[in-house]
Amino acid sequence: MRRRVLLLVAFVALAFAPAHTQSRASVTSPRDAFGAAIGDDYFLATYSQLESYWKTLDRESDRMSLVDIGRTEEGRTQWMAVVSAPENLARLDRYREIAARLAHAEGLTPDDARALAREGKAVVWIDGGLHANEVLGAQQLIEQVYQLFKLIGSKTYAEEEEPNRRALARAGYERSLGHPGGGLRQVAAILGALDRTEALKGVTVPALVIHGNEDALINISGGHATHKEIPGAVWYGHPENGAEGMGHDLPLPLLDGIAAGILAHLKRG
Repeated sequence: MRRRVLLLVAFVALAFAPAHTQSRASVTSPRDAFGAAIGDDYFLATYSQLESYWKTLDRESDRMSLVDIGRTEEGRTQWMAVVSAPENLARLDRYREIAARLAHAEGLTPDDARALAREGKAVVWIDGGLHANEVLGAQQLIEQVYQLFKLIGSKTYAEEEEPNRRALARAGYERSLGHPGGGLRQVAAILGALDRTEALKGVTVPALVIHGNEDALINISGGHATHKEIPGAVWYGHPENGAEGMGHDLPLPLLDGIAAGILAHLKRG
């Protein structure tokens, strides 16, 4: 395990950064720094090259702050690059304080927590290169997303859904390459969502609530609570179990039945 942390680095992005841009010409590209682009055949940047490059970016850009977070087993410096808008970086200590208070929650009232959540920033942590001789990170991302689908999806239809889940994972990964901000916006929306109970009471359109009894990500009690709060809402499927056999996904064997239920609801409305 001597080389275990040779290439351990961390990249942290603060979400909700104002959409200011910086000229590409003012920041050195990897090709300019290394003489080769990341991913080129027969080229792998060393830790020393990465360290030097990050220090270059830290000098060139006001949107990055390089932080020393300790030593590796070989005595090398482990760096964390915090990337965000300059005004966010200027308040980094305050955002760190907010995150710590929310994490420990000691003495916080619900109102205090909500106020801190509104003031704070969502943080996206990305690390890579934990094992120095592993370079297939992009491939493991596809498998990782697939495993997430498997974890939160239907158990009843797991075997039938296997090819579909792999296709979804592959499509999701490829979509993220073309729209890298999409996932961040989704996470930001989730983290920024507060209690919607009162808002649900104001829904006036005909509502059909569909929730699976095998949803491992959001318990079916959430579906029942939503059904209860929306005036006149209709619950799909079994009175207690909802869409039986459905997880946090839409198994193809259930698609026709759910589509028929939606169509019937539209006709009633």
